[in-house]
Amino acid sequence: MSEILSCPCCGNSAQIVSSIERKIKVMCWTCSLQTYWFDTVEQALGSWNTRPQIAALQERVTELEGNVMSLLQWIERDYSAVGLVDVRELGRFIALNFPFTIEETERRKALKETTNG
Repeated sequence: MSEILSCPCCGNSAQIVSSIERKIKVMCWTCSLQTYWFDTVEQALGSWNTRPQIAALQERVTELEGNVMSLLQWIERDYSAVGLVDVRELGRFIALNFPFTIEETERRKALKETTNG
């Protein structure tokens, strides 16, 4: 039997659960995330343990966090010393002015159009 990966949502351990009808699923008892019912343990584990996008996304997030930290260090080193930039104010400005989701981009675009039009 394969190893059961931790829950992709909360990170806690998951367990194999069986039904009276001899169906099998994998479930996290902490956050209730679960697979569908399957005929075999291998099918349930295959479903639970298959998450190729998560690893790629985590790698990208780590890369982007490093880029942000490098950028902030660069700004602080080159501009804060001469009093041109307060890094905390820059962080607030970025958070308020740069949308990070498609929905937020669309919302801000619509708001801008109604304000200008």
